[in-house]
Amino acid sequence: MDDASPRGPARYANGRFGPGHKGRPRGPRGRMSRRVALSLLGHFEANQAAILERLTQYFLTDYMGLIGRMLPKDPDEVDLDALPPREAAITTRAVRAALERVEAGEGTLADVEAALMGEEAP
Repeated sequence: MDDASPRGPARYANGRFGPGHKGRPRGPRGRMSRRVALSLLGHFEANQAAILERLTQYFLTDYMGLIGRMLPKDPDEVDLDALPPREAAITTRAVRAALERVEAGEGTLADVEAALMGEEAP
C-alpha cells in the first residue's frame, strides 16, 4: 500500500479505502460473474416460454412470489392488513384453496387471481 499519496492513505486502519482509492481493480472474478449473468440471461431469453411454463406448472407459489416482488406497490390496492379480520380470513382461505387446486392440476392462475380479487373463479 502506498501511504505517501497526496490524496491520503490508500487504506485506513479499519480496512476501508481512502479517498481516491477505489480498491481492488475489476479483474477475472468480476468478468466471470458478468459472463455468467449474461449467459443466464441469454439462456432465459432463448427459452423464455418453456421456462415460464415450467415455473407455473411446478413452482407456482414461487412464481407468484416473484411476480409479487416485481410489481410496483400501488397504494390504492387492497391491503389484507387493512381488511377486517373476517374478510382477510375469507380471502386467505380462498387463495389457499385456489393454490391447492393449481398444485393438484385442477386450477389455473386465473383462479388464484379471482380469489385475490374476491371474485368467483372463471
